[in-house]
Parts: sequence; C-alpha cells; structure tokens
Amino acid sequence: MRTIKAILGSVPFLALIVAAHAPARADAIADFYGKTRITFNVGTTVGGGYDFYARILAEYLPKHIPGGPAMVIENMGGAGGVKSANYVYNIAAKDGSVISMPVSSIVLAEALRPSQVKFQSRKFGWVGTIATMTDVLAVYRSSGINTIEDAKKKAIVIGATG
Repeated sequence: MRTIKAILGSVPFLALIVAAHAPARADAIADFYGKTRITFNVGTTVGGGYDFYARILAEYLPKHIPGGPAMVIENMGGAGGVKSANYVYNIAAKDGSVISMPVSSIVLAEALRPSQVKFQSRKFGWVGTIATMTDVLAVYRSSGINTIEDAKKKAIVIGATG
C-alpha cells in the first residue's frame, strides 16, 4: 500500500481507492505498469461530476506512475455507487491494475442499506480526494425522524440528485 501511495503522492487531492497492492520493488513497478493497463472504475454513469474527474485524472495520472501505463475508464453506475464498490472489493484484480473513484455516499450505504453492501469501506486503501464535498440531509422535527433507525422505519418525501 505504501508503494502505490508513494507513486500517487505527487498528484494532490485524489479521490481514489486503491483496489490492490502494487509490487514492492521500485524497478519492478515501472516494468509492471509499463505492461499493464490500469482500469479506472467510476461508481457513476458517464457524464456526471465523478466521471469528469476520473477522465481528467486518467489523462494526467499516467505521467506520474513509473512505466506510464494506459488508463481506461470503466463506468459502473448503480445502487448509488454500491454496485461499483462491491465489484472493486470482491471481484476486481488485486494487483494494482484497478483504481476506483467511488461516490462519497458509499460509507453511508453501509449504515442505510447493509443488505446490499458487500464491502467494508474501512478496508479500502483510501488515497485522497479531488474535491471536498460535505453531504448533509436534514428533516424537520415534526417528521418524527430523530435517528438513523427512525429513518429506516418511516418513509418521508425528500428531493435529491442522482
């Protein structure tokens, strides 16, 4: 994990999850990435903000990785990013060839939709963020929802994007 962080450390504010550990020896890194295509898994469909950030990073990131690997974008929208996170955690290669840009709500999904979540976000190798976002959801006291447990049991009408 330290090796991939060192490689990507020169690129500030990445919103990436490293899906695997990179090879340990410095000379082997350039050999590996020079022959390897990196798949950049994005937890949304094409055309949104996360997709845009991923495409910008995919254009410039290879210049900062020994071997200058080719990068391809793999959009995997579905279930508010849970589909992508499940895939990266359980199926994607664990050899340093897959990087993910998850939606910020995947951590919250563990609390709200545990039956759909097949990953543990604390076990991902978080590298950083490309943009700071603060997600907030508020409801009136009169709604009767005061806790996450209340929100799981009672339906209310809210508006949201995505």
